[in-house]
Amino acid sequence: MKVQVIDNFLPSYNFKQIESVLMGENFSWFYNPDAVDGKNEKKENMFQFTHFIYSYQIEYRHKPQYMPLVEPSLSRLGVSQLFRVKANLLSRTTFNRSTGYHVDYPDKNYYKSAILYVNTNNGWTHIKEYGKVKSVANRIVIFDGNLEHVGYTCTDKKTRVVINFNYN
Repeated sequence: MKVQVIDNFLPSYNFKQIESVLMGENFSWFYNPDAVDGKNEKKENMFQFTHFIYSYQIEYRHKPQYMPLVEPSLSRLGVSQLFRVKANLLSRTTFNRSTGYHVDYPDKNYYKSAILYVNTNNGWTHIKEYGKVKSVANRIVIFDGNLEHVGYTCTDKKTRVVINFNYN
């Protein structure tokens, strides 16, 4: 499998729960001065807001609060080993801007990445060797984790919100 795009990924009830929480005013977003992490390409003056729902690299002293929200996604993806679940929020820009090509875990040999689009907007993801995947609510794109990809901001909505999954 290289790239798979699935529309209406989650049953409406499960997706509406995710949408209402992540698009709601009580979800905690954290400023990240770089739109991509680590050794990947960084774009000057690009930032994003993130929320780590789960990361095997972060020691949790309690059960992550939002894991029940994403468990239906994990089940549908057939996750056997979870590395990270991270929500990303990019704010509207005057023109579509890219965050910088990257792979989520450059040091891992094999894993899968999946991006669940929380809201519909004119932003997109571009995956090298595949092309453009438009941001459509409840659409997911699943791809080999070693494929470089980049997110693009939107110009027609206040935000572009996605959930990124990294797993085996």
